[in-house]
Amino acid sequence: AGEPARSGAAALGAAAPGAAALAPVELPIPGAVAFGGWRVACEASAPEPADGVLDRAALGAGPLLVRPWRSGDRIAPVGLGGSKTLQDLFTARRIPRARRGALPVVVADGEIAWVPGVATAARFGISARTREAVRLSATPAP
Repeated sequence: AGEPARSGAAALGAAAPGAAALAPVELPIPGAVAFGGWRVACEASAPEPADGVLDRAALGAGPLLVRPWRSGDRIAPVGLGGSKTLQDLFTARRIPRARRGALPVVVADGEIAWVPGVATAARFGISARTREAVRLSATPAP
């Protein structure tokens, strides 16, 4: 009937180590925001399967939310057929612990949609039914 029960910090949605100082920010569609040392942008795009290209309709009507990762965060990446914790994906991609807390996590409709260089959620990925798409990007802030 959903996710398994969690205890401790994960149950509270506690920020992961190194992430506590970064406050969530709203990202308009289209638009751009500063998040920590990043500039996170959202713009119209051709519907092509690529990192950060998402189905516009799946994102919903509201703005996106950019926040730090939290202990226990999960995503169901395109092509995986199930979900994984961000921590497991960070480890698999050899992202150093010191960098994890600063990475932007983009949330749509209460669900993680994209983490740059890590994963795009299958729910928001491009499919044969996609009519409009947006490209999310995260670049180091000048």
